[in-house]
Amino acid sequence: MAEFLQQRKQQNLGLLDTWELKKNPKWNTLTKHKQSLVDYVLAKDRTLEAPYQNLQQAEQALSKKGQGSDIILYSLNANTGAIEWTKTVKGTKQAMYNYTFSDATSPSPATDGQHIWVVNAAGGMAAFTMQGKPVWSRTFSPTKNAPFNKQYDTILYENMIFNVEPKVEGDNKRVDNWNYLHAFDKNTGKRLWVSEDGLTHYSTPVLSHTKEGIPAIMIGRGGPHDVPEKPQGLSLIDLRPESAGQSLWQWKAPQYSKAFGGIEIQTWDKDTTFWQQGFQSNRFEMYQLDSSTGKFKTKHNLLKTINRFEFDTNLQDYVYQKRPDLEGHWDRQPYTQVVIGNKMYYMIRYQPYIAMQDLTSGENTLLEIPTEIKREKGKVDQLVWKIKQTTDQLNAKGQRHNPEPRAQGDGTQKAFLGTPIVVNNQIFFTNAHGITYVIDANKPFNPEALIAINDLGEAGKTVSLNAMAYSNGKLFHRSLKSIICIE
Repeated sequence: MAEFLQQRKQQNLGLLDTWELKKNPKWNTLTKHKQSLVDYVLAKDRTLEAPYQNLQQAEQALSKKGQGSDIILYSLNANTGAIEWTKTVKGTKQAMYNYTFSDATSPSPATDGQHIWVVNAAGGMAAFTMQGKPVWSRTFSPTKNAPFNKQYDTILYENMIFNVEPKVEGDNKRVDNWNYLHAFDKNTGKRLWVSEDGLTHYSTPVLSHTKEGIPAIMIGRGGPHDVPEKPQGLSLIDLRPESAGQSLWQWKAPQYSKAFGGIEIQTWDKDTTFWQQGFQSNRFEMYQLDSSTGKFKTKHNLLKTINRFEFDTNLQDYVYQKRPDLEGHWDRQPYTQVVIGNKMYYMIRYQPYIAMQDLTSGENTLLEIPTEIKREKGKVDQLVWKIKQTTDQLNAKGQRHNPEPRAQGDGTQKAFLGTPIVVNNQIFFTNAHGITYVIDANKPFNPEALIAINDLGEAGKTVSLNAMAYSNGKLFHRSLKSIICIE
């Protein structure tokens, strides 16, 4: 475990070292002497002053985070990729571009085939016709003044579109600085109602129906960075006209020191609701609740009864290991879990594995995945195993807007990856380097279930934190450099 934690520290080495260095009293002394030396050199030769100022300006420009409040909606021809039109969606607060944990463009556009709706997490919403004609737009002020780690994704239901925002000005029933689920008329942009319970901006609300057929949205509370909404746990928000916005039930999660809840997709179906609660220790619990009542059903520790399929590079084949309480795999990637039948699939953070949790037995199985695909013209593709990869974090214009060391991770680094999608019971996972892994959920979870491995671009030059979209037999995916259509 110590070795694993050391690896985690090394992944954030540049960031950690900078913080520690600036806390050291010797840092100020060193900085002072450095400036004295610069002043001495410039006093001796004034011709160096202009080049030195240019160098300082360049260093400042490189260290700045690219920011903006507006986003651009692109309409592309699905068959050719040609840009048909673009529209700007205004925001109210500055947000970093391409942040590792979401930015203003994180909410996906949504369409019913006649109109398209866009949420700008930096403080804006808009609706257009499919030809790009504006229908309505509105702005709002996000909590904490920026879309920091906001994981809401666009939901349409009947005549409504939803958003996560603070309470309306003048509302004395709700709490200041809390987020709530807001419903708007999708045709006019008029606010229809606000949920009575709050939700954390880490939470991704999910629409489904109870076994009684009641349409509802699951929301969650809890997480790091002192998110204020209470109590930590879940609420099921009613969507029926006569009781819209009311909570069908509220479940309070067990309170533990340094426990992070609510940093998930709030996965649920007509029978069962799932709550994942992680800890800053080698422990991770997954609760199952009754979706109709919110009452506790059972729980499992995802770190117990672990089996593993590890790839042996000498044998060039998988080796099965049955090792209960296996250490070093305690952290999962938030937002990557999906439930099919009685199995939950998700990606592991910091190590190249996909996991499957049997929701009946509690048994957890890990399947190692390659870290890269090596492609050379005229040669068979070669899978790269166990070797950590890097990326340039550049966009199509050669710009790097995110200077954080965490952004240049190995593909399994601490980041909020795009949510997997399921098409014909095949699960599409994508890591931060655009490597896409396809798991066939119809098969037993072993190496044969990994039926395809592909990527979105050149090794070391591709970044993606986006979810795929499926339409009319085509998959669409976006990297930092391009949009790709897959037949």
